[in-house]
Parts: sequence; structure tokens; C-alpha cells
Amino acid sequence: MLTTSMPNIFTRDIEKAVTFYRDQLGFSQNYQVPGEGRPEHVVLALGDSLLALSTSSAVTAVGLDPTTGNSFELVVWCADVYSETARLRAAGAPAARSPITTSAAIDAPTLPTPMATGSRSSMPIDGTDRNRSVS
Repeated sequence: MLTTSMPNIFTRDIEKAVTFYRDQLGFSQNYQVPGEGRPEHVVLALGDSLLALSTSSAVTAVGLDPTTGNSFELVVWCADVYSETARLRAAGAPAARSPITTSAAIDAPTLPTPMATGSRSSMPIDGTDRNRSVS
């Protein structure tokens, strides 16, 4: 069962993007990878909404192509990523890659999104990582 979702925007300047969403739009930073120093991946919150930002190098490291036309992915949490991936494949959704463990210790496959050119959906296993606070 799918439980929630979060867009992940790919950016060349993550620090500038974080500053914009935090200082201009009022998002709070909940999580980043790595935990200290220059981030490669950041999760921001605004009310119940989550927004992730990832550097091009972090996106490339997990097998995605962050070039023009592939500027974001939609992350969808679920209880069992392997069962959901199998269910979606059985329904005809092609997988761009099988589940992998990312630098955020999340197993995530990538499925092309049929409704939008250049977007992708990833389904990490649900857990506390997406809500972990940055110290």
C-alpha cells in the first residue's frame, strides 16, 4: 500500500535552493545527506508537505539522469518496496531500475511516470529517515 509522496527536485546549487525554500517560502529543513557539511540531498517541510532537493551528482550516483527534461522525481513511500515494485511491474509499469539502497539507506526502484515527460517515481521503504531532524 502506498502511503505518502514527496517531489524531489534536482538542482545544480543545492545550498541556494535550500536557502530559497527555507528563507523565502518558510520551509523548515528536516533531514540532509550527509548529516554535516555540504548536503547532497535535503528534505524540507511546510506543514504536512515534504519537498526534497538533490544535487545532480547525488542523482547520478543512484543511476538517474538529471539532464534537461529529467529535473525531478516523485518519491512515494510504502511498507514493502519489493512487493509494490512487483505489483506495478505486473500491471505493466516498466522499471527504469530495480530497487537499490541509496546514500540515505533507502531501497528505491525507479519507474518512469507515464503522465509526464521527464519525471520519475521512486518508492522508498517507509521509515523515520524522511522525518529525521538535522542537528
